[in-house]
Amino acid sequence: MISSKVRQAAAYGFGVMGMNGGPVYARACAESLPALFTLISASDSRSVENNTATENAIS
Repeated sequence: MISSKVRQAAAYGFGVMGMNGGPVYARACAESLPALFTLISASDSRSVENNTATENAIS
């Protein structure tokens, strides 16, 4: 499994792209939604290790 720090950075990056990327990144952001949903809905998403990644995926 990918480390929680990598998941956190990726979720943050997609958030920045969604807010500032404009139409150029719209498709990439839309394609990231299933992965972000999986991250958020994981049974251990609120564990100490994963909470920051989950919060970034939600925001």
